[in-house]
Amino acid sequence: MINTRIFEWEEYKKPTVQIFSRYEINQWIKMNKEYEVHITDESITEYTRNKLNKWTEFKEERNVWLGVNAEKSWKPILDYRNKLNSSVCFSFYLNSIVGLDKTISETIKVMNEGDSFVFNSPFAKKTFDKVVDREKLVVYSTYSVSVANIDLGLLKHAQQIKKKDQICLFSRLNPYKNTHQILEALSEGNWQGKIIIGILPNNNNIGKYYMDYLEGIIRDRNLDVEGMRSYDQDEINKIMSQSLACIVSSTSFEETQGKVIIEAANNCCLPVTNRWNGHQDYLPRDYEGIVDTKWNAIDGISINKRELIERITNIVTLYETKKEQYAKKCMEIMQRLSNISTNKQETLKPRRTKHYNYVDYVEHFARLKIDKKWRTCNQEPSYNIDFYIWLRQVRNEDTLDQKLRLDYQCLKKHERSYEYGPLLDLITNDCLFKSIWSKEYLLKIVQLIESKKVYDTWCRQSRLLFTL
Repeated sequence: MINTRIFEWEEYKKPTVQIFSRYEINQWIKMNKEYEVHITDESITEYTRNKLNKWTEFKEERNVWLGVNAEKSWKPILDYRNKLNSSVCFSFYLNSIVGLDKTISETIKVMNEGDSFVFNSPFAKKTFDKVVDREKLVVYSTYSVSVANIDLGLLKHAQQIKKKDQICLFSRLNPYKNTHQILEALSEGNWQGKIIIGILPNNNNIGKYYMDYLEGIIRDRNLDVEGMRSYDQDEINKIMSQSLACIVSSTSFEETQGKVIIEAANNCCLPVTNRWNGHQDYLPRDYEGIVDTKWNAIDGISINKRELIERITNIVTLYETKKEQYAKKCMEIMQRLSNISTNKQETLKPRRTKHYNYVDYVEHFARLKIDKKWRTCNQEPSYNIDFYIWLRQVRNEDTLDQKLRLDYQCLKKHERSYEYGPLLDLITNDCLFKSIWSKEYLLKIVQLIESKKVYDTWCRQSRLLFTL
């Protein structure tokens, strides 16, 4: 059986995808399995179909691993495989589920007995079980490719390195990684050490304006920050091994595991992380470094800044007073990950699931309870933009005029320009497909965005549509 991984080049060139690709290769090497990695400029559907013709003709036994791609092309590929009556099996690696539930449900309908899903954490499996409709039995295994990167030799070496008065954080340039809240908390908590920030670039509008916002916090609060750039893996290992703690604070629905925690522990650097997604699956019980995640209508999803400083202090104190226990907890994190990663296949029964919405997902990911009143409330411009957008989409009784009036007020009330992108996209879709470019509040929105000197391309395109 040849394990075969196929990537589109546009997807593969992303730094995080390349890292996980190396993890997968290490995994197959450790298990002495035959493997091939394919990278193509063609669409994943076209390339896989062509390969299926060849593999079927030569009666090759293959298990083809596919991740989520832009085409969401699993079902067309399986339809073609079934038409050929090929014996090739597929494993779909799921590290992101939110927003893909309908696509996955359609895929399940045409899966064969040899096909399966691979979850990167127990939390991913729980999320799948809650949100994905399935008409038949589903075969799955829970295996984090991050386990292939565990190197006990690296951990033993890192234990011998003297740590500096510094903490670190590594993430994508994305507001849902909450780098801004971490910096604000460190400033308010009077952190005196160095802060090293490694950020994977994000060249879209949100990334550009979010970077500007972060640099403003660093400058205004006089924080001792080094980095704000992308590091290679050797540099990351060195920084983590010299740091007292690694801060991981995600409130993204895209992730169900979070590999930075594993990398940190592997470099004898204990993580400080918020209660979110699959982190809890492999952190020790009663762990000193967990911060509660909060939600309210105005701030949206946020971390408890006071708790964050307390947890950093806990981890730093543990290192300074009980180094052996500090190292032991790093080992325990990796051991727990190893224990929950297995190739053993299990099954999920057929199930009809309820529709999950924004509030449901917040409750599920953050492990908290939100008052039912927020599911039926009226939208208010002062609400957090993510929450405002969800309410805007579910309130179908509002006219476009009413929506644009509230949109204008919402954008006027919120100062952080990196948050505007999703709402501006929604406004464009509403107006473009309805050919409405003469509304009073639509013009006011464009003028407001222009006055803030942000989203220049969006403003120019909107002006052009006004003239047309």
